[in-house]
Amino acid sequence: MYIDQDLVLRPLRKKEIALLPPGARPGDHRTRFYLQEGGIALYLIAWLGTTAVGQLLLTWEGETREPMGSQLVRCPHLSDFNVLPEYRSQGIGTRMLDHIEQLAQEKGYQQIGLGVGLDNSRARALYERRGYRDSGLGEYMDSWAWIDEQGQEFLVIDRCLYLVKHLAE
Repeated sequence: MYIDQDLVLRPLRKKEIALLPPGARPGDHRTRFYLQEGGIALYLIAWLGTTAVGQLLLTWEGETREPMGSQLVRCPHLSDFNVLPEYRSQGIGTRMLDHIEQLAQEKGYQQIGLGVGLDNSRARALYERRGYRDSGLGEYMDSWAWIDEQGQEFLVIDRCLYLVKHLAE
């Protein structure tokens, strides 16, 4: 499979919302699209043909939760980063991060940040290989809800660490 040649990265288009796999909650993709339309965020989608294989939300104003909100000034925040399981370890996540980091740097940002669950060693290893480092702000708790295909809601609570990558000297 030649994913590198066939992969297309672009901001979500309104007509593509229905092509995306279900989000964690109904309306997630639409909400992220409208954040993008308002200039608040960029919702990057990785496409192989008509299949959305990855997603990443970049919020330009950064993380609002404390202590990140007050300590990290002009630090866009990456979240909702996912590559479909059957497409992982094929360079898609790396390409998405390359793309989003370049866009942030072109807009004059010198750093970019994200939270990673302490138990998500695979993701943390990827971020650290790419130059993301512990922000020094300590651990924090993140919680989010998701709804399965049967409509049952689940609450996830993660202990996280906030990582920052310096984009420019």
